[in-house]
Amino acid sequence: MTSNTPEQINRIRLAWKITTVSYMCLLGMLLVWHFRILPVTGVTALAMSAPLILPLLVAGPGLFRGKTYTYKWMSLLIWIVFAHGCMEAWTHREYPTLAAVAALEPILSVTLFIGLVKFLKAQTAVATPSA
Repeated sequence: MTSNTPEQINRIRLAWKITTVSYMCLLGMLLVWHFRILPVTGVTALAMSAPLILPLLVAGPGLFRGKTYTYKWMSLLIWIVFAHGCMEAWTHREYPTLAAVAALEPILSVTLFIGLVKFLKAQTAVATPSA
């Protein structure tokens, strides 16, 4: 049996905090972007936001509970959100304020990815017995 050191536990907690905070910020940013900033409303806004927001909503409970499987598939899915943010920032480059807001999406996506990977790495270190 291996005992988990306080350092390993702290790494898991820090990675979990990075992941959950960046997840909540990204979700909030996407909601504000699609339902307040963009000039589309109603069904159009819902149809545009659903492919990005629904997978994030599905992942939420697993992320908050620290489910390893959710962290694994989210680390692959987050790149779709990253690409969307890059595209939005590029599309709105004529309007510096909109481009700056849109640039938050890829930044938050990368932060979320870093948190996901750090969490998985810390979990693996705890689960793997040392020789």
